[in-house]
Amino acid sequence: MKNWRKGILLALVLVLVTSFAFAGGNAETDSSGRKFYRFGGGKPGGSWFVMVGGLSSYLSAQSDTLNITAIGGGGSLGNNRSARAGDIDLWFTHALTAYENWNGTGSFDEEGEFQDFRMISGVYENLHHWIVLEDSGIDSFSDLAGKKVNFGAAGSGGAVNAENTLKALGLLDKVNGQYLSWDASGKALADGQLDAIAVSSAPEPVVITIEATKKIKVLTLNDQEFSKVIEQYPIYYKGFIKPGTYKAVTEPEPVVAFQVFWAAQKDVEADAVYEMLSIAFKDENKESIAQIYKHLTQMNDGEIALESLKIPYHAGAVKFWQDNGITIPDYLIPPEMK
Repeated sequence: MKNWRKGILLALVLVLVTSFAFAGGNAETDSSGRKFYRFGGGKPGGSWFVMVGGLSSYLSAQSDTLNITAIGGGGSLGNNRSARAGDIDLWFTHALTAYENWNGTGSFDEEGEFQDFRMISGVYENLHHWIVLEDSGIDSFSDLAGKKVNFGAAGSGGAVNAENTLKALGLLDKVNGQYLSWDASGKALADGQLDAIAVSSAPEPVVITIEATKKIKVLTLNDQEFSKVIEQYPIYYKGFIKPGTYKAVTEPEPVVAFQVFWAAQKDVEADAVYEMLSIAFKDENKESIAQIYKHLTQMNDGEIALESLKIPYHAGAVKFWQDNGITIPDYLIPPEMK
C-alpha cells in the first residue's frame, strides 16, 4: 500500500457498500430516490471545471444511489467559502486553503475557524507555475516588476498561490495584478494585453490553447527564491513540470507544488463517501477515470500530506481506507468516530 502514498492509483476489489453505524447526514433525493450532492469545482477554462464535471457525471452513472452535480466557478478559495455557507457538499481544495479555512487564518482570519468539513482523499500534486511569451524579454521573477500579470480568477486558490509567491519574493506590490478568468487571461496574454499569467495545474488547458498560436516559456524560481517561498509557506514544496507537458518544456522545470484534496461536509452520509471512493478506485474504472483528466490517476489516500494539515478524514473515508489496508493515525480519525 505504500505506492498509494506516492499518488499512484492502485487496483482495488469492488466492495459491497453497506450502511455504517456512524453514517449521518440528510441529503435530498431526486425523483428516482438517488441522493443529491453538489460538487464544487472550478471556473470554465480551468482543469477543475473539467475534472469535477467529469468525475461527478461518472460517479453518478456508476451508482444507483448517487446523483452528483458539478457546481462550477468556485476554485479553491471560492469552494471553501461556499462550503462555509452550506452551498456545496463536496469540493476540491488546495492544501493551504483548506488549512486556512480549518484554522481561521490567512484568507479566513476575519471569519474564524471552520471545522465542519472532512477530507476524503488526495487528488493530485498541483504544480503552480507562471507563463510568459517566449519573446517577452521576461526571464526571471524580478523582471515582473512593473508588468501586468494575471494572478487567476478572483476567489480562486490559484490567485492566492500567485499572491503568496510574489509576497514571499517582495514583488506583490510591484506588479500590476489582474484577476481574469483562465480563458480571458490566456487570450489577453496571446494578444499582448498581459505580460504573464499564473496557473495552477500542469498541463493547464488554457496554456495548451496559447501554444497553438504562440511560443511560450515557463518562468521558474531559483534556489534562493524557492527558499523564501517555502520558508513563508511550509505547505508548499518544490515540484517539477515534466518534459512534454507543454511543447516549450523539454526538461524538468522546477515550480511551486502542493497537494490537492477532495473534501466533504462532515454530515455527508458515510456510506455515500464510501461508495464514491469504491467507484473512483475500482480497478476496472481506472481507464475511464484517466479519460476524464490525466491528473485523476494520481488520486491517493493523502495521508502523508494530511500529517501537516491535521485535518481529519471523513468517516466514510476512514472506513474505506482501513478496509483497503491503510492504517489511519488517531489524529486523523474524526471526533464523531471516537
